[in-house]
Amino acid sequence: MPPMSDSESGLTMREMSARSGVSEATLRMWELRHGFPTPQRRSSGHRRYAERDLARVRAVLRARESGLSLQAAIALASGQEEEQA
Repeated sequence: MPPMSDSESGLTMREMSARSGVSEATLRMWELRHGFPTPQRRSSGHRRYAERDLARVRAVLRARESGLSLQAAIALASGQEEEQA
């Protein structure tokens, strides 16, 4: 994704972590290992998450609580987003 201009908004890593209940380290690890979530980047390189990213992370957490593996939960959350588009 192209870098965001510094005037564009979105959730910071800290805000995303606080609202989702997923630690910043875990969000970074998921992005590195699984390509999920896919935040926009500001020109400074800082991540900015959209509300849809928050919804997908919450969907992954619900799927994990029901016993799915992380990969399956991410696939499910990504598939749900595509179906709604």
